[in-house]
Amino acid sequence: MMIPPILVGALVYASLLSLLSVGYTLTYMTARIPNFSHGTLAVIGMYVSLTAAKIWKVNPYYTLPLASLVGSGVCLVIYIAVLETMQKFGASRISMSIATIACEMILISILSIYAEWALATYDIVTRQFTLRVFDFSLYGLPGVLIVSIVLLIGLVTVLHIMLTKTVFGIALRAVVENPHLAIAQGVNANFIVRISWIFTGTLAGLAGALLPLWFIGNVMLGSIVLVSIMAGSILGGLSNIYGAIIGGGIVGFTEIFLTYFLATNVASWIISYRMIMPLSILCITVLLFPGGITSILASENIELLRGRFREWLQ
Repeated sequence: MMIPPILVGALVYASLLSLLSVGYTLTYMTARIPNFSHGTLAVIGMYVSLTAAKIWKVNPYYTLPLASLVGSGVCLVIYIAVLETMQKFGASRISMSIATIACEMILISILSIYAEWALATYDIVTRQFTLRVFDFSLYGLPGVLIVSIVLLIGLVTVLHIMLTKTVFGIALRAVVENPHLAIAQGVNANFIVRISWIFTGTLAGLAGALLPLWFIGNVMLGSIVLVSIMAGSILGGLSNIYGAIIGGGIVGFTEIFLTYFLATNVASWIISYRMIMPLSILCITVLLFPGGITSILASENIELLRGRFREWLQ
């Protein structure tokens, strides 16, 4: 079975971006602030894969659990050491949002130092690198395509079971909808939020570890992909986890496939402006339906759209 490389890239990126969008949405729902360091958390997973492949001589797939563990640990440290501490001192949400930007800068600096050290010590490419040669193939399909789609399907299944069938899911929804009432009912809101951030870091680490198996990795990639992550979360509805899965998939597929289509049929220089795609989706969503896809799918909104369409026909 042969699938065009551009389609493989679009599907892989859409799947991984869905994972990242879910994590971004989850942290926003629990902490009520945008985590601007979320993209760089994925880059940490990316460098775990690089370390495994080029230094430890181990296939990156074997170190996926390590990438998820490192990602979840760093994410938890950011929440406890920075955001939780600032909350205790009565910091505003704007201040905490700015603090996540500072966290991103610190993480980028640490990754840059590590990249330079690995280059000097092991003489390996640590910037603009790819790990495609370490991927496997099954029935003519790249392994990263199969793994990323399986991970996405597994995520949807786990999230559905967790949110609808477990005590933790019920407590999480209670904390998101009304944290003060949830605390009054005996829910340990702080514990719920911490677990949510651990889960977010796990998803970021996994997605980042798989990215260089098809795309080019770089220290600054997190700052770039953050735009796409935010676009996916906002498109899906910033307070809806299921919507983030759909929004991330749409943004990821559109960003890769539409850029390729325009570059092929219009002009090749369009590739340099690839980020216009997620930015356009973000702007259109905020201007036309700020509640995201989930708000459009609500029955009352569908009826409203039908009424406007009938008026337009008349």
